[in-house]
Amino acid sequence: RSGDALVDSLVFAGRFGAIDSVWRAGRPVVSGGRHRHREAIAERYRRVLKDLLS
Repeated sequence: RSGDALVDSLVFAGRFGAIDSVWRAGRPVVSGGRHRHREAIAERYRRVLKDLLS
């Protein structure tokens, strides 16, 4: 594998917690394996899913 396929394999086939931190534009996005806006993202997901299924 090479390129994007290699990165995909590392990200999605790894064990839980394989990626601890992600920084973008000098700011932490993921810390301790958790997205900094995890709660808000999960809430929006639940709300949209509920709307789609109703």
